[in-house]
Amino acid sequence: MRHGIKKKKFNRSKGERDSLYRNLVQSLFLSERITTTLAKAKIVRPIAEKLITRAKKQDLSSRRRISAFLYTEEAAEKLYKDISLRFKDHAGGYLRILKLGPRKSDRTPMAILELIIRKEGKAKPEKKTKEAKKEVKTKEAKKETKETKESKEQK
Repeated sequence: MRHGIKKKKFNRSKGERDSLYRNLVQSLFLSERITTTLAKAKIVRPIAEKLITRAKKQDLSSRRRISAFLYTEEAAEKLYKDISLRFKDHAGGYLRILKLGPRKSDRTPMAILELIIRKEGKAKPEKKTKEAKKEVKTKEAKKETKETKESKEQK
């Protein structure tokens, strides 16, 4: 009987489930934002938050436990050196779940799982609006007409 058992099985064996959680957590730490199903996001969130809390201790034991859980050293280093330092003043609640609509193929509820403090990426250049493009074109057109008038006067 399953009384009191709240964990989802995701139609996988224990090893497959654990591997799924580790892969999702690792992807979350590397990209700082993942899109997954709502059920998986709800399961992975406390696992990732416990790892961030452990990384905030900045001791050898924590570092070894984190490295043992995550598959790549790159993810462990990013968690230990970057993410944990961003959350040193927070006492929990490092992740947020943003609900998306259902997936097109099977109507499964989707969600975005992300860190609440994300590192700002490279700034994208601002897109020119239609008005700004018109101003640039009119300035260029005025310059061209002045240049053509000057060239005609010199001849």
